[in-house]
Amino acid sequence: MNDIMWYQNIMRNLLEKLPEASRKDGEFFLDKLFLAVKRVDNKPEMEFFLGLIEKSFLKFENEKSGSVTLVKFSRYILGLTLLYIKSGNDGAIWNSDFIPYLGEIKKFFDVEKEGKSFYKFLNQLEVDVFVSLNHQLAIDFKHFTSILRGNNDLKTIQSFTEACKGLGNESSEGFNQVVKDAEAHMINLQFADDLNSDFNLEGIDENLRNTTLQKSSHANSMPMSVNKGHRLSIFKALATSGELSDQTSLFINQNNGPI
Repeated sequence: MNDIMWYQNIMRNLLEKLPEASRKDGEFFLDKLFLAVKRVDNKPEMEFFLGLIEKSFLKFENEKSGSVTLVKFSRYILGLTLLYIKSGNDGAIWNSDFIPYLGEIKKFFDVEKEGKSFYKFLNQLEVDVFVSLNHQLAIDFKHFTSILRGNNDLKTIQSFTEACKGLGNESSEGFNQVVKDAEAHMINLQFADDLNSDFNLEGIDENLRNTTLQKSSHANSMPMSVNKGHRLSIFKALATSGELSDQTSLFINQNNGPI
């Protein structure tokens, strides 16, 4: 994952909630977490990314800048990852599948403080985050749309809409509306970008014309007091067949709704 993906760009907007001294570690955490996800499930379903992003912003977007500790930030997002990677996958994924790939970011979770094995820590974290969501994994599409509109540039929106191509036939009405809104937003951003580019080009042309006029004027060597002629003139339904820890699987099967 050498290239920064659309979902990484969106999640990075939350880094400003961390103390400034922790933001580089927070960015490292996100990059390594998505790499771990890729190794556990090479092609996660779109609902994994939607759920992770929407619920991460729900948790942290209203916190003051610099007020969230890296431990709290990394734990909660890891817990969401464990929940949504399973709910969006038809195969069995276990918490233990992640352990070999979390070594570089394990220090951020402060596991030793819990006095339990990493595996038990992951199981408990998953349960705690699920409880914090009132055992509901349904995605708020309106909230996700507001996240797209409020936090990202044209390139990110273009990458998101590109990733959504081909998903429309099997997805819910809510997801289809997200894509339509994203495409409309993309058009607006493209228009603004084109308008801004045209304005900049006009400015460059004007500067060139001014330079030509000035050179011509100097060539005539007319005194400034006499020469006064100068002028200056922008899905598929949320799958629930993935394996969760024993405490959470029943809740998810009962409470999950379509995306």
